Amino acid sequence: ALPHSISEVRATYGGVFAGGHAFALVTGSDAAFVTLACGWGLTGIVRLASMVIDRAANGANYGGTTFEFVMAALLAAPFVIG
Repeated sequence: ALPHSISEVRATYGGVFAGGHAFALVTGSDAAFVTLACGWGLTGIVRLASMVIDRAANGANYGGTTFEFVMAALLAAPFVIG
């Protein structure tokens, strides 16, 4: 992989997700938590699509998809349950 590609992925995941989670924790904003849940859920859906399109169904992608859906569920649970 090209170093720029690795930096792009780290910046995107690190910057957007870490920043979004920090914002949600600092403000306690319901909208921020729901937005993060949607982000994680859509990330899992896009990864599933990529696994089919790119024929990249492997352990790493299954693990990543599971993690993404678990994060989405945990973040959404307070708003779905009660």
